[in-house]
Amino acid sequence: MKPRTLSLTLAITLFLALLAPLLDAQNVLLRRRLGNNSEGMTTIHAGPLNGTIAIMDGMDVIAFANGGRDSIPPRELFSVLGLPINVGPRGIAYIDDEQRFVFDDPTIPNTLFLTNNQGKAAGTINVTFPGGFVPDDTEGMVWLPPTAAQFGNHILEIAASFATLPVTVTIEVIDRGTGQVVAGIHPNVTLTTPLDFLVGLGFQSPDRLLVSGTDGTIWQIDFSGNVTAGPVSFPGVGDVESVSQVDSNRIAAAGYDAGKVMFLDTNLTPLAGQDRSYLIGFGLSQSTGVAWDSDLQRHLVSFPGAAPPASSEQIISLSPVLGGERRAVDTSAVAGPNALSYLPDEHRIALSQAGCAPNCIIFLYDNSGNLVEQVPVGIGLLAMTYIPTTKQFAGAHPGNLTTLLFFARNGTLVNSIDLSSTGIDGIFGITFFNSATTPGGKFLLLSSPVTHQAFVINSTGTVLMQFDYKTALGAVNVRDVAAIASVPPNGIFSLVSQDTSEIVIFHF
Repeated sequence: MKPRTLSLTLAITLFLALLAPLLDAQNVLLRRRLGNNSEGMTTIHAGPLNGTIAIMDGMDVIAFANGGRDSIPPRELFSVLGLPINVGPRGIAYIDDEQRFVFDDPTIPNTLFLTNNQGKAAGTINVTFPGGFVPDDTEGMVWLPPTAAQFGNHILEIAASFATLPVTVTIEVIDRGTGQVVAGIHPNVTLTTPLDFLVGLGFQSPDRLLVSGTDGTIWQIDFSGNVTAGPVSFPGVGDVESVSQVDSNRIAAAGYDAGKVMFLDTNLTPLAGQDRSYLIGFGLSQSTGVAWDSDLQRHLVSFPGAAPPASSEQIISLSPVLGGERRAVDTSAVAGPNALSYLPDEHRIALSQAGCAPNCIIFLYDNSGNLVEQVPVGIGLLAMTYIPTTKQFAGAHPGNLTTLLFFARNGTLVNSIDLSSTGIDGIFGITFFNSATTPGGKFLLLSSPVTHQAFVINSTGTVLMQFDYKTALGAVNVRDVAAIASVPPNGIFSLVSQDTSEIVIFHF
């Protein structure tokens, strides 16, 4: 390592180490959210939070007081990280009669999680779907008050099945006391593409439901699923995940990554000039890749551009202390941009693809953002890292995530290691790092969001260390990891979480 690079790395290491005691999570040195991940919304009509609009964003419940009518900035009510959930909830509801929040987790569809107003766990509801049905995804929720025209004191939840296209969506009616699904409502709406589906759900007193879709549309339906108003949409908002009746005159809605609450009247007419912002970070969502540029001493983070505008498909750079965001590479021409790595010996940024078979490529860019080479690996790589000592790439294919694949510099597959016996259920993030005590170096692997385990292995696949990254680092649905510095005993690393659009700097 060059003396200047070494001194900079050590300075960064010292700064982060000094900062560590001030931060909340064990082993975490620094963290920052880079964008919004708004998955649901509810308006509270009773108790000390009466009139509050609560939004589920990542793992945080963000609240606007007084129905968003005043200029008071939104505040974080609490985090749901302490609940026994695997990923960020896709829905949030509030039971006014009990003053309880309700959350779901699509990886645990048979359980709903309750908390009090401070976010403390307050029990669960065990959901029984009819006929042994298990949804592929659960999304928006709402609690219906006893005054509702139908299904009073029931919880409604969107359940989706991806077995056929268009996506099948049922609004499941769940008995609050027993957890039994007692009815199903089938919304008679047609969305923009067969892949779009309904994700947001609200109640409009006394006899209407509000639904919103991944295509940005908002609808009003009756309890039979028939459309009574809509669709309406907001310019530039491509995925409306949240919708809720605020009061007798207004309805609130929020896009997944827009970072603002938008208002409509009860006839679904947008109300101009009432938007309230809660934009997080740089407004970039669903980060899927992270790397450390040891030449320019900067973090690199990739974004797939899942929602408009298309220009959000990019790699950004951040300073060592996670500031100074800049676009480093425009990847809007890349299909399925995914994991990142850095080639220090060649001064290149590497970007993998997913969902691109049989013509998948690792794209190599220089530090000015110019595409300089394409390495044809043929298969998509959900996880990917570069090994400077062997000049190889290593990664995992979505079709077989427990096998670690090794590719020569020209993209030829040269080796593989079956890691299923280690207990890892999938390689969702990987980075290589040198070790003075382990010839051939080590790999840090991160498993699926369901198990959230981190494994340190050597070059032959032997497990040297294992820990729970959700417990240790407060991170969920991690999509990539990068080595920053090999400092004894192991090193300093970064990771990115897709559900929270967050970068976390940590050591172990």
